[in-house]
Amino acid sequence: MTEHGKARASTIFLVMARTASISQVLTFTLALVILAIASVFFISFRQSQRVKDTSASVLHTEEVLRHIQDFEISIMANVSASRGYLITGRDFYLEDLRRSEELIEKQIERIKHLTRDNPLQSRRCDSLKMLARERIVFSRQSAALVSKNEPDTSHAAIMTLKGRVKTDSVRNLTASMKATEHGLLQMRRSANERTVSTLNTILYSILAAGVLLSILVIHRIRTGIRQQQL
Repeated sequence: MTEHGKARASTIFLVMARTASISQVLTFTLALVILAIASVFFISFRQSQRVKDTSASVLHTEEVLRHIQDFEISIMANVSASRGYLITGRDFYLEDLRRSEELIEKQIERIKHLTRDNPLQSRRCDSLKMLARERIVFSRQSAALVSKNEPDTSHAAIMTLKGRVKTDSVRNLTASMKATEHGLLQMRRSANERTVSTLNTILYSILAAGVLLSILVIHRIRTGIRQQQL
């Protein structure tokens, strides 16, 4: 083979090698892009599930707090109806008394159901049910004394004082339950915020890595093309 032929073959070989090198870079880049996209989808799915779980926990705690508050309102409605009947003797207070009793029973059962996964709150709910029933029984007894027209034993001031003790016992327990739920709410909100922040950090990191990789690949391809033109 002549010198000219050898030189031509060498040039062709170099061009083929460079072309193959660029092709390998493109293949490698495509694989990395596919891997990055798959990673983004996987991480997004996992973190989204965690965000969903923590958000559900926050909503659950807020629901517990809402039902405890509704329970307190029903207790106070029972107290007001009992006091109103005790002072005035008007029968429409008895209907308010009956309605508040139904609401109290329903709300206790709802709170019990919502806190079934928390042993401390579940035990408190059992105690709350007992105290609420004592308050209801006291209200009924007060109403019965008025119905029997026994003013000496149903004196409004005395009965109100006794009822206040029972009501305070209920309110002290609900205050403890709310304090626990507020602590859980703060903890779960913080966990939710951390999960969202972690997800954003991961996604931004992958995006930045993808941009950097693209710049390096473009630079490598342009370098290869310039070398072919020489």
